[in-house]
Amino acid sequence: YRSSLAPPGRGVASVPEVASNFTRLGHIELGKKTKADVWLFDHGGRRGMHAYVGSWVVPCDGRGVHIVNVERPRKPTRVARARTLDDNVSYEDPVVLRIGERVVLAVGVQACADRGRGGLALFNVTKPGNPKLLSFFPTVSIGVHELDVVERPDGTVLAALAVPFGEDSG
Repeated sequence: YRSSLAPPGRGVASVPEVASNFTRLGHIELGKKTKADVWLFDHGGRRGMHAYVGSWVVPCDGRGVHIVNVERPRKPTRVARARTLDDNVSYEDPVVLRIGERVVLAVGVQACADRGRGGLALFNVTKPGNPKLLSFFPTVSIGVHELDVVERPDGTVLAALAVPFGEDSG
């Protein structure tokens, strides 16, 4: 395969060409093969732009959400991981938004192979290099598969969660 994203000889595996108008600016290894969702958030000021990269890999290893400084796109740097203490989970669909004076990361946590505890994890990522777990809301079934978070004009923050097989949990 030929790829405009990974020029030959640059140490990155070739992938099929998706579009000829893409240019690879940078690359960072985040561990084993991971299927993940990415959320970009501009913290502004000195902190700048960060990518929040979820992790889902078989078998689950609880790697958490990788926080990558992409202010210099040619030299991305992983600055931290946001994770709960459970290794038997995946972290999917990160969403980051400013709520008042805080920047909050919401992420769906899914249990793997009937182990682990699924739910919604909320982290304070105002300082992206030092994420702090704010709260964990356990859910029925395997956990949260899809989510979105919004702040209404009156300041109320709502999280919409898709919980697979939740209706079967009585």
